[in-house]
Amino acid sequence: RLLQDKEHLRQLRLEELRKEVDKGLDALDRGQYTDLDGDGMKGHLADVKVRGRARLAREKRTTGK
Repeated sequence: RLLQDKEHLRQLRLEELRKEVDKGLDALDRGQYTDLDGDGMKGHLADVKVRGRARLAREKRTTGK
């Protein structure tokens, strides 16, 4: 039973991932993207890092983990 539940969960996650990939591909087809050069990519990644750390800190405060 546990294995069946795990497999079902895996399938659900896979379906959600496929939906998100399709959304991204559709956005690309519509031209909704930004080209980044080396410096632009560094800045973007730094921003992602800052936002991710802030999110983790918020989650840690609210869950106590």
